[in-house]
Amino acid sequence: LPASVAMDGIDWDFRWLGEPPPAQPGEDRVQLIDQAQVGPLLDAASPTASARPGDPAVRRWVGVLDGGELLACAADTSAVTGVGHLSSIAVHPGARGRGLASAVTARLARLLFADGCDVVTLGMYADNAGGRAVYDRLGFADDHRFSSGLLQIRR
Repeated sequence: LPASVAMDGIDWDFRWLGEPPPAQPGEDRVQLIDQAQVGPLLDAASPTASARPGDPAVRRWVGVLDGGELLACAADTSAVTGVGHLSSIAVHPGARGRGLASAVTARLARLLFADGCDVVTLGMYADNAGGRAVYDRLGFADDHRFSSGLLQIRR
C-alpha cells in the first residue's frame, strides 16, 4: 500500500486438502446438528466466525453434543461444484484439548469428499496456532495468505 493508506485488518490463510484426512478419534460422535444450537457456541468460542446461524451460504452444520450441550461445530459453506469449503470451526473453551476440532473438521471434510468434492478448503486466521496445528495434522496445505480489512487514508 502507498504510505498514505493504512489498513485496519487481519491476516488469514487459505488452506486446502486434496484427499480425505486420516481418521480421528471422536469422529463417530460428530453428527448433523440444528443451526439453532450453534449461536451460543460461536458466541463463546469464536465471536468473529465467518458463518453464523441463518446464513444462507451454510448447507449444513455438524457438531459434537454432550448431554444436549454443543461442544464443537463446523459449517459446510461449499458454493462451487467439486470444491468443499469449511467455515466456523469452533470448540467451546471449556472443551478444548479433547480433539474435538480434529473430529469435526475431519468428519465434515470426509463427508464433502464422499459428496464428490475433489478438494476441501478453509480459511483461518494466520495467528491461530492451535487451528494451524489441527489443520496441519489433518493434511491441509497452505495456499495463499491474505489481509482483509478497512482501508484508511492517513492524513
